[in-house]
This record gives sequence, C-alpha cells and structure tokens, in this order.
Amino acid sequence: MTIAARFRQIISKLEQLSKINLIGNWEQDLSGELVPVGEKDSLLFPQSNGVVHLSQTWIVPKTLSNLDLSNSIIRLKLIWWASLVEVYINGIKVQEGDLFDQKCRLLLIENAQEDQIFKVEIKLI
Repeated sequence: MTIAARFRQIISKLEQLSKINLIGNWEQDLSGELVPVGEKDSLLFPQSNGVVHLSQTWIVPKTLSNLDLSNSIIRLKLIWWASLVEVYINGIKVQEGDLFDQKCRLLLIENAQEDQIFKVEIKLI
C-alpha cells in the first residue's frame, strides 16, 4: 500500500469516528412523536400545506468513539427539500434556505464542553 493510500485510509477512519448520524431522533411538531426515517437517511412525513416543526435536543457527551470531545468543534450538516426552511439553534435563527439553497454546514461551537446543550429546531414551510 502506498503512503498516499494509507493516509486516505487513516483520514477515512478518523472521519467515521468523528460523525454522529442523528437522523432518527427528530420529533415532529410538539407531539414528541419521532419522525420515521426512509431510505437514504431521509425523514418521512405526510405532505403538508402548513408548517412542519422538527426538533432535537443534543447534549455534548464527554467522549465520542473513545475520543475526548473537550474543546472540539461541532458542526451540523443539513440537506432539505422544501419550499422554505428555517433553522434555529437554542432559539436563534441561524439559517434559511429554499429548494435552490438546500444545504448547509453550520458551526455550532468551536470550543465544546461536556453537557453543553443544543436545542435544534427546523421549520419546513
């Protein structure tokens, strides 16, 4: 194996260790019901003419894959398919998009601490 191939392998492993898929934990509207997950990690909910509210609360753990998360950078990566989307973190609107601007990678914190709480809310309009 070449050095370049070995580096790619190491980088891939580190990327796997540093990501958490939270797709299955979204609650819809204020009911507390979890939104079903479909193929390709997509959320499934009936078509609506109104606003759909999704929310999750995240608490920063001490470790992830046995790696200390103290002082780490935490980002949120989202992809949506909706006429209009608003993203709120701890009650503050941090992103807005539509069908033509359907992806974002948000910086949540540059210096994470254990037990730090993030309330993530998404409005699909």
